[in-house]
Amino acid sequence: MNKLLIIADDLTGALDTGVCFASAGISTCVRLPGNANQQPTNDDYSVDVAIVESRHMQAAEAYEAVYETIRRMAGNHYTYIYKKTDSALRGNIGAELTATLDATEERTLHFIPAFPKMNRIVRQGVLYIDGETPVAQSVFATDPFNPVKHSAILELIAEQTERNAYIAAEAEETYDEGIAIYNAETDEDLIRIGQYLIHQIGAKLFAGCAGFANALPRLIAFETCNEAIPLPAGKLAVFCGSVNPISLEQCDTAEREGYPRFHLQSAGEFLDRDRITNQITAASREHEIVMLDTGAEDLGATDDEVLARSTVVADYFSRVMADFLRLNPKVTLFIIGGDTLLAFARGLGIHAILPVRELLPGVVLSRYAFGEQWRYLITKSGGFGTKNLFYELYQELNIPADNDRG
Repeated sequence: MNKLLIIADDLTGALDTGVCFASAGISTCVRLPGNANQQPTNDDYSVDVAIVESRHMQAAEAYEAVYETIRRMAGNHYTYIYKKTDSALRGNIGAELTATLDATEERTLHFIPAFPKMNRIVRQGVLYIDGETPVAQSVFATDPFNPVKHSAILELIAEQTERNAYIAAEAEETYDEGIAIYNAETDEDLIRIGQYLIHQIGAKLFAGCAGFANALPRLIAFETCNEAIPLPAGKLAVFCGSVNPISLEQCDTAEREGYPRFHLQSAGEFLDRDRITNQITAASREHEIVMLDTGAEDLGATDDEVLARSTVVADYFSRVMADFLRLNPKVTLFIIGGDTLLAFARGLGIHAILPVRELLPGVVLSRYAFGEQWRYLITKSGGFGTKNLFYELYQELNIPADNDRG
C-alpha cells in the first residue's frame, strides 16, 4: 500500500492539504505538534500529515525542525513525501525545502507551488495572486508576521539557502540536483506535470500547496474507503483569529448584512471571557451566524512584540471558544487562522484531527474525538475565500436533506 507523509508548517494548511485526500476516500490523519513522531492510532491511515510549528521560526530553526521530524518519521516507510508550503509562499520556504532534501537524501525535490483553483498561478517563475498580481505586490506583502518580499520564486528561495534551485522543464530525462520549480496556470498543468514525474521518472519527493496535493489522488494509487459522513447542519459561530485583510473583509461583509460581530479586545485589552461568551451565546440564539474577531491591533509595535502578542491572543481566543462550545455544543465552530486553531486544539487536548471534505474552496470540514463523541469544526487559512463566504458556507451546511445527508 502506498503511504504519503505531508509536512506542514501550520494547522489550517495541514487540513486544507489533508482534505484533498480525505475527499477522495483516502484515510487521512492530521496529527498535532508533539505527536508527529508517534505511530498513528490507526495503522490503516494512508496519509499522515505532521505539523511542524516552523512558520514563525528563524530560518535555521525551521530547517532543524523539519529535518528532525522527517528523520524521526522515516521508520514508518512512506512511499512519498510532500513538503506542504503556503500558497502565498509565506514562511521559511528555502530553509524548509532544503531540510526536506537533506533529510530524505533524495537528489531532486520537485516544487509545484501553483494553486489554480484559487487563481494563484506560476508564470515564468513568478507567483501571481488572483492571476495577475505578483505576490510581493499583493496583500501578502504586508502580512504582519511573514511578509512576502519576492515574487520571483528563485529569489525567495535564495534568501535562505545556497542549494541549487532552477525553473524546470516539464519533461526532462534527468533533472539537476536541487530544487526544481515548475510553472503552472491550470489544474491540467498540474496533472500533466505529476503524470510525468510520477509515472515516467518515478519521483518520490514533492513540495507545494494544496493545489498540487489535490492532483495526487488522481496520480497515486491509494487504498480507499467509503464512509458517509453527514454535514453538521445548523448555526455557525465564526472565530476569526486572522488579521489578513481578506478575512477581515469577510467579517465586514457579514456585519453589513446584519449578522452580529463582537471583538476580543477593546483598546488593546482583553474583555471579560464570561461577558464575551454570554454575548455571543445570546446572539447565536437569534441569528444564523455570529462572529468574534481579535479586535484592537497593536499599532506601532515591533515585529517581535506583535508575534509575542499574537500568541497571547490565540491562547485567550481558544479559551473563549472552549467556553462557547461548552454552552452551545450544537453550533458549528468556524475557526479562521492557524495559530488560533492550534491553540484551540491544544486547549481541548486534541491530539489528531481527521479532515472530512472541502465545503467551499479552501474551507475544510473536519472532525475530532472529544470524550466519547465526534465533534466537527470548519477551518480555513486567513487568505482564502470570497467576501460573502460566511453566508455561502451557512447555505452549504443547510442544503435540503435529500441532497447531501447520509
